[in-house]
Amino acid sequence: MIDYSKYQIIERTLEALSLAVHPQDRTARNLAPFGEIRIALESVPRGAVKNPSGYFMYLTLEDGDYAVAVDADYYIGKQFTVTLPDHGLPPGGQTDLDDEVKLIELNGALLAEVRLIPNVNYPFPSGATLVRGQVEDGGGNPVPGSTLNVLGTEADPPGLDISFQTDARAQFVLFCNRLTRTLVKEINSKSYEAGRTLFLQAFHPDFGHSDKVEVDIIDGKTVYQKVVF
Repeated sequence: MIDYSKYQIIERTLEALSLAVHPQDRTARNLAPFGEIRIALESVPRGAVKNPSGYFMYLTLEDGDYAVAVDADYYIGKQFTVTLPDHGLPPGGQTDLDDEVKLIELNGALLAEVRLIPNVNYPFPSGATLVRGQVEDGGGNPVPGSTLNVLGTEADPPGLDISFQTDARAQFVLFCNRLTRTLVKEINSKSYEAGRTLFLQAFHPDFGHSDKVEVDIIDGKTVYQKVVF
C-alpha cells in the first residue's frame, strides 16, 4: 500500500480531489522549481488550486480524458494526457508515462509528478558545465518544434541516446551535471554515461534529421553550438 504521508496534499480536500499535478525541478533535487509555474487543463476554464506544498489540485472533475499543459518561466513546457477516473492503476499503483511524468494513484485520485527540464533562462549555478545553442535551417532561421538528440557512438552501449525539446525559439541548453575525467554521466539529470564529446542531431517533422555535429564540453564553462538542417 502506498504511503500517503509523503504527499503533502491538504487532507481535508483529499476526498474531493480528482487530479493533482506536482511540478519538480529535475536538476535541483529536493528544491522547489524556480519562478512561476502555470498548469492548465484543455476544456477546463477554471484554474488549479495550488497548496503551500506546491501541488496544483483539481477537485470534482468529470470523468474523461484531460490534456494537461505545464508552462513555466525557467523550464521547457510539458504536455501529457490523463484519463479520469479509469486511469488503469490499482490502488496505490504508479506508472511512468515517460521519463518526465510519473502517475500515482492516490486514494481514488490521480497524482502526476512532472520532472521539469531547464530552459535557456534557468539560473544555473556559477561554474556549471553547459552547452547552449539553437536549431536552424540553412538560412540561419530558427526551427521551432525541433527535438534535439544527444547520440552515442558505435563504441557506446546501445540505447544511450537521449532527447530534449527545444523552446519556442528553437534554443536549447544541456547541463552536464555529472562528470568524471573521461565521462559525461548525466545531461539535464538524464542518464548518459558516454565520453566528453557530445554528438548532437536535431529532428523536425518538416525537415527530417539534421547533420550530426560534435561538441567538446569544457569543465565549468559554457560552449555554444548551432545545429543546422
